[in-house]
Amino acid sequence: GLKANICKRIINRAHRAAPYKFGGSSRVAYKVERIRDKVDKTDPTFHPDDLLIIPDYWLIGIRTSYDDTYVAGVDDAGNVEYNYPWCTADETSPEGYTCLDLGPWNCSGGMTWTECCDYAKADVTDRGIASVDLHGNSLDCYDSPPPISEEDPVNYGRVKLHVDRGNTVVQAPKNG
Repeated sequence: GLKANICKRIINRAHRAAPYKFGGSSRVAYKVERIRDKVDKTDPTFHPDDLLIIPDYWLIGIRTSYDDTYVAGVDDAGNVEYNYPWCTADETSPEGYTCLDLGPWNCSGGMTWTECCDYAKADVTDRGIASVDLHGNSLDCYDSPPPISEEDPVNYGRVKLHVDRGNTVVQAPKNG
């Protein structure tokens, strides 16, 4: 991927050549969003403290529908995933902790994001997994409406750039 500033230059050239593709706007507005980092617990260098660089790793992002009334999931089938290892204190382990995978959860059938969150948290405790991690954070959730929704309507003069921690664009930029 390219750095965000290089992508912006390319997009600005495209805008000057064809402003109608940007809703006729006089200039491009950019919305730069940082994606959540991924952590691989199978990496031999992984340590639970690696999660601390992710500001909200203990939260399950629940993608909702366009109108924010039910869980859509990123696949539009209601499936919700948690992409981080959940590390809890474990006195029986030589490391003093255990890291487990959580989810995925099927939240289809019209569940609201709060119902899905309750379902996911109940699944974790039903499996005998502590809901508080090694760093004292409690597993919780947040409502994640889709990139274009009633809360964030279409604006062709705006381009969304999704970047990683190094400011590299990781998904194709889209206007809307």
